[in-house]
Amino acid sequence: MNGTIKLWKPDGEAIPLTNVLRHNMSILDINFTPDGQTLASASFDRTIKLWNLAGNLLQTIPETNYLYSVSLSPDSQTLSR
Repeated sequence: MNGTIKLWKPDGEAIPLTNVLRHNMSILDINFTPDGQTLASASFDRTIKLWNLAGNLLQTIPETNYLYSVSLSPDSQTLSR
């Protein structure tokens, strides 16, 4: 639980990423947007981070409370924690 996200294909082959997807503390939940193009991660570091599949950080959303999960609406326009 080092705060790093790794991706694999269903056959177990690792997906190489251009950048390391990392939080400062343990990641507690990860979800893909319904279109499968964006990843949302919630961490004990009190942030939600949005990433594209190349490993680029799109946005960091700070939170004052601890985060244990993150969910996305079907249209990917709303996050809940």
